[in-house]
Amino acid sequence: MMEAKFASSAQLVRDALSQLDSVCLTADAWTESHSTSSFLGVTVHFRLGTEMETVALGLKLLKSNHTAEYLGGQMEEVLLDWGITLDRVSMVVTNNAENMVATVKWLFGQDKHLPCFDHTLNLIPKAVLGHRRQNNQNVVNVPGVPELMAKVKSVVTLSHTSYNFANEIKRIQIEEKGKTVGTALRLVIDVPTRWGSTFVMSDRHIEMQDTLAVASLKFPELAVLTAAELATLRFIRDLLKPFHEATTEMGAEKSTTASKVIPIVTMLRKALEIVELPPNNDLALRIKNFVFSEFDRRFQNIEGVMPLAIATILDPRFMLVYFKNIGAVARARNLIEDTLKKDIREETRAAEAAASAAAAPESAAPQVCVTGTGARGLWGIHDEMVASAFVATASDDPAGKARTELRAYLGRPPAPRKSNPLEVWEGIKLEYRHLYKLAHRYLPVLATSVPSERSFSDAGRVMTDDGNRLTPEHLKQKVFLMKLSDSIWYRF
Repeated sequence: MMEAKFASSAQLVRDALSQLDSVCLTADAWTESHSTSSFLGVTVHFRLGTEMETVALGLKLLKSNHTAEYLGGQMEEVLLDWGITLDRVSMVVTNNAENMVATVKWLFGQDKHLPCFDHTLNLIPKAVLGHRRQNNQNVVNVPGVPELMAKVKSVVTLSHTSYNFANEIKRIQIEEKGKTVGTALRLVIDVPTRWGSTFVMSDRHIEMQDTLAVASLKFPELAVLTAAELATLRFIRDLLKPFHEATTEMGAEKSTTASKVIPIVTMLRKALEIVELPPNNDLALRIKNFVFSEFDRRFQNIEGVMPLAIATILDPRFMLVYFKNIGAVARARNLIEDTLKKDIREETRAAEAAASAAAAPESAAPQVCVTGTGARGLWGIHDEMVASAFVATASDDPAGKARTELRAYLGRPPAPRKSNPLEVWEGIKLEYRHLYKLAHRYLPVLATSVPSERSFSDAGRVMTDDGNRLTPEHLKQKVFLMKLSDSIWYRF
């Protein structure tokens, strides 16, 4: 049953992929904990009509060292199995692991690798809360922060390990705050591998602060935060909130995300600027200074990442609104125009070849010399001259035509923020038909490698103690079907 469903659905995906000029990939390597087997995960992201689709192409069992050459060979085998040639891959998104970056550059070239935005973004909160290596030693980035978060975590840990404490927290909420057994809150512990979990832990701790203060009367060993520590925690929570929102926004698989990176970076920095510092709090000031230093270090050149810049310009919702770097805009526009010129030249050559072929039989016919203007009339001659001038412009000046089309597009008012850019392009494709083709190459690019990691989460749920004897082929099929969208699943 599973094999039949996989075969029919896989064929539908192959048919859809075969009709596309370009696709985007995400990739990552993963070690399964039950069998300690390593896998290469590859997902593909593509446009199906005006919607985005994500398909888990495969989990490839790895049997050798994870060098760029070996991983590249395994990835190429996955793509060949699905009929995807290397030239049709527009971009490959991975985390910052050196071997994954090297794999993409070895297989596809320098220009087709895009680092995962979410990974880079979440390095900032991790740095604020953690350490760095300096002279072979761990050095705290912001002294005072790890100690504060350890104090918060000790309270959370106690609530998860002590039945009496957990029960007291629940009792206070029910008897004094009108909660029920089903609505009483629990403290949340952070998980290092789960982005945003520190924000969630801090937010819940602050929300339950009154309850914890009452509970501490029966549990004197409880490390209750002082007023200054609570103010600092609120500040950390408020700083982490925009990062959490941005990560959630960019983790979507059913929407275009590469075009959102530059806008998100701009809005995120503005959101950080308006977070209010608690008065007379030196630790909070050090935290804020460190966050801005890290943020600017990692994202000050984001507009110069050309795949992201071009995707943003070709998103009718954003275009040039979020750009500040004039040089980056000029580079992106030049790249767009160069691509349009190439497309226009190829189109012109094809049109000329078709016209020449159509005129070939007539060239052998006897020529009749006609004097005077005849039936054409004077204005008929004018019409012919205008038509000839237009053809000459179209064929001899593709640069001008490309520049005109891009300028006309950029002169449009931005589309509504909540609109689907792929749907917007369907409405304007006749006006900007060359840009339309280019938009379909850049807009489906994902900004994060989250989908490949979600495939590993799916695989982890499959590879339980009872299911760890699944063959790699059956594991691939199960993950493929688990990730398959309803729009593809129900076509069979």
